[in-house]
Amino acid sequence: MVNLDELRELVSEASPGPWDADNDEGYSQWKVRANDGEGYLVVVGDSAKTDANARMVEAALNAMPALLAELQAARDLRSAVDSLTSVMPVIRSHRLYNEYHNVTQALAAYDKAVRDAE
Repeated sequence: MVNLDELRELVSEASPGPWDADNDEGYSQWKVRANDGEGYLVVVGDSAKTDANARMVEAALNAMPALLAELQAARDLRSAVDSLTSVMPVIRSHRLYNEYHNVTQALAAYDKAVRDAE
């Protein structure tokens, strides 16, 4: 499972975004720079993959804060639905039970996707 606290700490210690990737005048080296001017990452290679790798690093660094927030929200949702599990057997509303069943099915698919990604 992804350690959100560790990733949040790393994000807070790193240079703030946005990050930009640029090719140094056509050479086989890309620099992925933070806009605070405190440093950069270098992606070196001589193929189309090098370009894609540099752009992916840029996108991942820029997306990380939002991805962490979204993952935390998903975990909070999972916890909220889990807390309903104990009361669902006493709820007599067929429609409500069906909606609860749909949500638990969606969360099961989410859980599977998380496990498959690890």
